[in-house]
Amino acid sequence: MKALTLLFVSILTSFTTFAQISELEKQALVDFYQSTNGDSWNTPWNLETSVTLWHGVTVVSNTVVEIDLGFNNLTGTLPASIGNLSNLKSLKLFFNQLEGSLPSDIGNLTQLQILDVNSNNLIGEIPSSIGNLSQLNTLLLGSNKFSGTLPEELSTLSNLTTLVVFDNQLTGNIPLTYNQLKNMSELVVAENKFSNTNLYIPIEMLTSVGVPMIFKDVNVMDNTEISTIVLDDND
Repeated sequence: MKALTLLFVSILTSFTTFAQISELEKQALVDFYQSTNGDSWNTPWNLETSVTLWHGVTVVSNTVVEIDLGFNNLTGTLPASIGNLSNLKSLKLFFNQLEGSLPSDIGNLTQLQILDVNSNNLIGEIPSSIGNLSQLNTLLLGSNKFSGTLPEELSTLSNLTTLVVFDNQLTGNIPLTYNQLKNMSELVVAENKFSNTNLYIPIEMLTSVGVPMIFKDVNVMDNTEISTIVLDDND
């Protein structure tokens, strides 16, 4: 009887491990690992073990909800299949050496609340598909090599509280449509190539729950760019 019990437990454990996430999500993780040279990470994954044991991966209700791999020596590029992690709520890849562009498929992660790729070597334009991420509250894109203009589509992110694009190669102006970001509390835009035309207008129009914002810290360099603005609705 004891042997049968142990056998049953073993079978149940194997089944549970197998059923943890879908094959689509697992393949997306494997693609991500291979595309970012996972064998050279500071803490690599053992692809032969359960996904729940993979460093930085959080699984809830048989789906991947968080990837936290900051300071882990990720190199290479982000694969398009990362967009298949449709239940992902947090993607933190800060302080690595990722290259290439941020794939437009990132816009498929409609449950995403935090996207942090600060301090990498990402290039190209910020994909307008980020405007699809209606749950996003924190967008950290600082210290990369993004170029082009800030997408107007970001103005649809009504839950956005923090937007950091510090230290990139962005040009143009902050779109006037950003006045729709009613919950914005922190905007960091220094060290870019923004024009000063209309730069202040959308920021001055920002409010929180209908209450005019108070500018707590405004630093201007040569009247061409705003370094850091922290907006607060407290009296």
